[in-house]
Amino acid sequence: MVFLFGIFYLAFFLESNATQPVSYQEILQSQFHWLEKVQLDSGAIPMTLQATDSTGELKIVPYFANLAAMGMLESKENQARVRHYMDWYFKHLNEKDIDGVKGTVYDYKWNPQTHKETSTQNYDSVDSYGATFLSLLRAYFEKTGDKKYLLRHQAQIEEIAGSILSVTHQDMTWAKTSYKVKYLMDNCEVWRGWEDTAWLFEKVFNDKTKTAFYRQKATHLKKALELSLWNREKQVYAPGMFESEEKLSFDWNNFYPDAASQLYPIWTGLILPESPRAKRLYETFCQHYPQWDSLQKPDPFPWAVIAYTAAIMGDTQRAANFLQNTHQKYGLPNYPWPWYCMEAGMSSLTAGKILQNRGVH
Repeated sequence: MVFLFGIFYLAFFLESNATQPVSYQEILQSQFHWLEKVQLDSGAIPMTLQATDSTGELKIVPYFANLAAMGMLESKENQARVRHYMDWYFKHLNEKDIDGVKGTVYDYKWNPQTHKETSTQNYDSVDSYGATFLSLLRAYFEKTGDKKYLLRHQAQIEEIAGSILSVTHQDMTWAKTSYKVKYLMDNCEVWRGWEDTAWLFEKVFNDKTKTAFYRQKATHLKKALELSLWNREKQVYAPGMFESEEKLSFDWNNFYPDAASQLYPIWTGLILPESPRAKRLYETFCQHYPQWDSLQKPDPFPWAVIAYTAAIMGDTQRAANFLQNTHQKYGLPNYPWPWYCMEAGMSSLTAGKILQNRGVH
């Protein structure tokens, strides 16, 4: 998830059949402006600008915020905002959570009237939260070269990595200690997180021993995914595996998690986009959901991660159509629900990848 600076200022028009195409610049500006409004003074990045339920409170889900922050890094002007968010994350690390794990982060709620933040004392997962934050740290360093910031937080970075180790079993990760399911999506993100952690210990911390340790974790996880979840006969991944090692069933007609999960090995980099497997999985997904870029699919959310995968696969047309269509549907006035921070972040990454594919520097 590493891209080039300066795309905030670029004005390349989308390849779309729409009568009034919107420039990448306008779309990126819209996302950055929206995320700027969403981000709180504390640095936290709530899911939405306005409450989506009767409580009137905003939900802060660190996993979604991590991916939103990655997209924010597409603009050099957002670096301070991303650092402010990372400060919030580090400040909220648990010394010992509900499962006795150190280095995790709970979900939070924020009340717009009282301006008070309260912990839910829970989280959706340990593995994905930690892994995507570690990947954000690498992306931040590659954009900024801010080694001092990472050195200052090295002990906490190791705590976060340790929280993922706490839910690692036979090289794959459970979502959390109290929910022992090994999801394909989560484990792809963990593989990326281990690779990025190894990179940080090599490039930033100059620790050969820990570099080798985390790189080995990534290697073993990749092998485990191949042996445990890849179905050679059906040429698909199982969406996950229970503690009993029984695999979750798979059906291309089940959009989430079955079909959507097949894209995670691609966008996280577990498999190369030019590989026959990546091409087959992406093409089969598009065969089952041929109008996903027009937002026609059996799921109410936009799913910008599909567009990001398309951009990685070199399918600029569909990725651009998605950006155009979501901007037209959600862009006015303030990106209402079900648009949320992860969609904004992944849309920004999609635009950045398209420009990178075009050789824009």
